[in-house]
Amino acid sequence: MKLQTKLLAVLLPLSLLSGASILLLARQAIGTALISGTAQRAFSGVSGMAPAIGKGMRARNEKALLPLLNAALRDTQASYAMALDTSGAVLAHTNVIEKGKTYGDPATRRALRYERPGFQLLSDYRGGLILDAAVPVWADDEDFLLAQEKSGEIRMGTIRLGLPLTQALATRNRILRILTAIIIVSCLLIGIVTVVFLRRALLPVRILANFAGRIGQGHAGVTVPVLSQDELGDLARSFNFMSEGLAATTVSKDYLDSVINAIGDPVCVKDEQRRWGGCPGSS
Repeated sequence: MKLQTKLLAVLLPLSLLSGASILLLARQAIGTALISGTAQRAFSGVSGMAPAIGKGMRARNEKALLPLLNAALRDTQASYAMALDTSGAVLAHTNVIEKGKTYGDPATRRALRYERPGFQLLSDYRGGLILDAAVPVWADDEDFLLAQEKSGEIRMGTIRLGLPLTQALATRNRILRILTAIIIVSCLLIGIVTVVFLRRALLPVRILANFAGRIGQGHAGVTVPVLSQDELGDLARSFNFMSEGLAATTVSKDYLDSVINAIGDPVCVKDEQRRWGGCPGSS
């Protein structure tokens, strides 16, 4: 496997893993922000009705509470609104058939324990997600408050609003689709830039390999171009120094062949009387 392929095999999975991690974190952060914004819309929808709601709850007057609940329903785009006393009995409900019932389900019990506005996520009968916002109503003599802090000694009850999260979840999914497209395009660009960079970075290595093959074929003295001033440039200069040294110290192939061929010729020598011997025709 080539070095370029190895590096891509490492970088691409890391890029995909990083993108998936970003999407998971973004999903959680965006969902939290949208849900918190929906809850704040619910709290704001009833905060201005505090005095009237408190008086209606003290009088347990459905006719006084119902218009206020309907107004909060319209302002917050909730699917239901209700006023509960401290025991969970329904004092008023936008679905009038619920009037007079007493709720004892876990969600109601949690809502009745809130000492400040809070919310929980519930499922409706169709499986959709609903933000159930609960705002406690406290009384201090004749002043009725729906506030962030407990300000009175008497708990009059709780206002609950159910806001569908369909729109918030659709917004979250739309943002995630855009973010996913951005991450995919970014990964592709990173991959393209990486391939181009690796090819440019590995070009001196391929040139060295080519020239090393030429030296292996007997072409001593060849030199490679020095394309950079980094470590690869240092390697190219070292290669050129080695090639030039080989050219200066290595006997050429043709010269070796001539020496080897000459070894087979007769050798003529002179004896002590300076007579030739060992040559053809000598006596």
